[in-house]
Amino acid sequence: MTCKKCGASIKTNAKFCTSCGAPAASGTEQPIQKGRDLRRWLSWGLVSAGMLGLIFVILLNIKPDRQEKAVARDTPKVAAPEKSNGNALFLLGLKHLKESKDYKKAMECFRGAAEQGHVNAQYNVGVMYERGKGITQDYKEALKWYHKAAEQGNVNAQYNTGIIYFNGKGVPQDYKEAFKWFHKAAEQGYANAQYNIGVMYERGKGINQDYEEALKWYHKAAGQGKAKAQHNMGNMYANGLGVPQDNKKAEKWFLMAAKQGFELSKKKLESMRSKASSPLPSTDKVKPLDSALKYSEYKNTKYNFKALLPSTWESEVKGSAIIFSGAKNTDQFSTTINFQVIPRTSKTSLEGQAQKIREQWANMKNFKLLSQETVNLTGKPAVHMLASFTVASVNKIYNQEQVIIEHTNHHYFIAYTAPEALFNKYRYIMNKTVESFQFLK
Repeated sequence: MTCKKCGASIKTNAKFCTSCGAPAASGTEQPIQKGRDLRRWLSWGLVSAGMLGLIFVILLNIKPDRQEKAVARDTPKVAAPEKSNGNALFLLGLKHLKESKDYKKAMECFRGAAEQGHVNAQYNVGVMYERGKGITQDYKEALKWYHKAAEQGNVNAQYNTGIIYFNGKGVPQDYKEAFKWFHKAAEQGYANAQYNIGVMYERGKGINQDYEEALKWYHKAAGQGKAKAQHNMGNMYANGLGVPQDNKKAEKWFLMAAKQGFELSKKKLESMRSKASSPLPSTDKVKPLDSALKYSEYKNTKYNFKALLPSTWESEVKGSAIIFSGAKNTDQFSTTINFQVIPRTSKTSLEGQAQKIREQWANMKNFKLLSQETVNLTGKPAVHMLASFTVASVNKIYNQEQVIIEHTNHHYFIAYTAPEALFNKYRYIMNKTVESFQFLK
């Protein structure tokens, strides 16, 4: 050690400097003070760290309590669900619906969730109102809740909204509104809606008739395995609606639907495969004998054809139409055979004439095109069509069968019309007439 006062050396344990007598402690006071300060700061540091640690521990101890409360809010008890959570109410409603079959409690839960804007709950409330499950059946209320869910993009609600407008349940029938909601669901890929859009385009309900658009939407639904759409695709190709007539493609689609067990397609396939032996569909199994009526040959040299017709029928000429009519007193009905001759040009196709007939039919009340097929009659291409409609004057449903035969200068129309109830019974008159139809040389 060195004396602070005179600079002389001092022994380590000496209390005074031997040279000047100054106390030796003065030379070591400063380091000792620093050591004390360090210990003091270390102490304060430990205390501070301890306090911070305590605060941190307190904070850690508080956080789990808050988390437990949050979990509790997300999982309400079954007996008393909290009204603030729509999804929990919705799930609880499903539990009541599926497990206990308690429709009333399910409805209460769905309604609570729906009022909070839960889209699937809104749809379910609509279903419950429509079916009268857990609540009195009410189509207006069903539509109200379907509409709320549909506006949020729920595809099932959009489809069901369309169904209610289409059928006019609880609201006036409105094909335009039905088309609008079917279209929204169809654009989301809903097969049933795509099929319905096809039907509405084909029949001109709620939208202008458009066979090409009908084919487009049938194709979308058919591609998803919808048997009815596959069947209608077959009809479109068989009848040349929106596409060139193509029996091979028609058979392909009928076969796809038939494999799914669709009966109409099975019958169509049977009919198509028997065409070679029978150009027109067969009549009823039990039909009146041909001898029930006396036939005579009718010739028309102006329009170059002849055919067998019941000899007792009256004839009437209206422009290019020659109408034969008769009645069976026992059945109290009248039926007609109509020959109509239309001059054709190179631009007038067989399908074009068939289209015109369909358009005329479409103006009839409750018109339905039942079938259309391309056949071969008397060595000439022909179209065979069958339709039904309501005759307003007598308010009865009538069927009409028509054959359009393409010849060099004309299209020949042979049409048979009769009340629906008796149409098949006397259809043999049409068959015999068509079979006997010939061109004069």
